[in-house]
Amino acid sequence: MTNSHLYELDNAPTDTAPPELVPIIDFSPFTASGTSDHTRAATTAALAAAFSTSGFVYLKNHGIEQSVIDSIFSSSKNFFALPQAEKELVQWECPESNRGYVAIGKEKLSDLDKEGRAEDIKSLNQESPDLKEAFDVREDRDPDSPYKNRFPSPEFGTECMHLFHLLRDLNFKVMAALAEGLGLGPEYFDFSTRLGGNNTLRLLHYPRVQATEINDRSRRCGAHSDYGTVTFLLQDGVGGLEILDPSSQQFVQVRPIPGTLIVNIGDLLQRWTNDTLVSRMHRVVKPYTVDADGFLPARYSIAYFCDPDEEVVVETIDKFVVGEKKYAPVKAGEYLLARLSNTYF
Repeated sequence: MTNSHLYELDNAPTDTAPPELVPIIDFSPFTASGTSDHTRAATTAALAAAFSTSGFVYLKNHGIEQSVIDSIFSSSKNFFALPQAEKELVQWECPESNRGYVAIGKEKLSDLDKEGRAEDIKSLNQESPDLKEAFDVREDRDPDSPYKNRFPSPEFGTECMHLFHLLRDLNFKVMAALAEGLGLGPEYFDFSTRLGGNNTLRLLHYPRVQATEINDRSRRCGAHSDYGTVTFLLQDGVGGLEILDPSSQQFVQVRPIPGTLIVNIGDLLQRWTNDTLVSRMHRVVKPYTVDADGFLPARYSIAYFCDPDEEVVVETIDKFVVGEKKYAPVKAGEYLLARLSNTYF
């Protein structure tokens, strides 16, 4: 017997004529020297406005070379093509580490996570696991920690960490631009993200499967919101990412646009700003095209999840409180650990 009531948001329809919900924002006016104050302010205001409505933007002129992106996608494909036994030599072990290879069925993303409904998520996973595998990378900052990255080769590790640091630096810039756009001053979030050690780089592979394997009770990735401050997403041309339009309660396609990456708000930043910025539900569905043999093409993407440093207490900023604070203070490291514990098996 299936738990059909648990799939309610996963089964929300896709808008066949989606609105222009996700804007394209040119980030160069914020990073380039010689930009006028007016142009810089317009860029930061546009960023803040987008994150308070759709919660997502396409970011262009972000500063990461296409050659770097192409190379890591190639290396990601090579990793996921390894025999299963080789991938499992570097398998994900526990939420405290949050590093390594995640096999299909190991993780189930769901909107039930924020309610702490781990048992219901487990039931969903048994009926219909997310059809994806992943490889997670974090920064090894503490020499005494038992948790370390493990890579199938030193070269692969070097390439992953290079992209990790490029995206960490981009996160510093985006958080500064966002703080400026919110009227907080560009240095406001510096204290909370200066280490970047709580961030996670995730390589993702959605395997090629028969179209019939994805139905009303299965997704490549279930509907969920991200946990931290912001997420950066690089995706190939296959597509399948959708976000929930709050006005229609239908999902909207977020198709790949060459030369851009996607940035979206996570739950901790929504808490920090008392719902001024919004962390939108999103999912990955089957592609909109099917190969001639009836199979769905494989999809590859790379996500970089940004979280405040572990000891940072996220407490609603007074500027955004009208009436009362909607959220209790939480310590960033404990919050992330609790969310991960709900979704891994």
